[in-house]
Amino acid sequence: MDDQKQTKQQNEQMDRFSRLMFGSFPPRSRQSRDGSVQNDLSFQQGPDFLQLMQNIDTLVTSFDQLKPLMKKITSFVNMLKK
Repeated sequence: MDDQKQTKQQNEQMDRFSRLMFGSFPPRSRQSRDGSVQNDLSFQQGPDFLQLMQNIDTLVTSFDQLKPLMKKITSFVNMLKK
């Protein structure tokens, strides 16, 4: 039984495709109660809506700044079409 667990762990460590796609996996270890409580708290907090709204605001202002440039580019392309 122990041999099967060891070979399975070695296969997981040697899986090149998984390491390429996802990076190296953290070592598996048993979590203590403190670790599980901290993980539960991080899930309860949820996403940072303030940061999300700031990012959306940044995108909107960037788009507003690029509008005049896009108008110039489209007029230039239309001129080249003729």
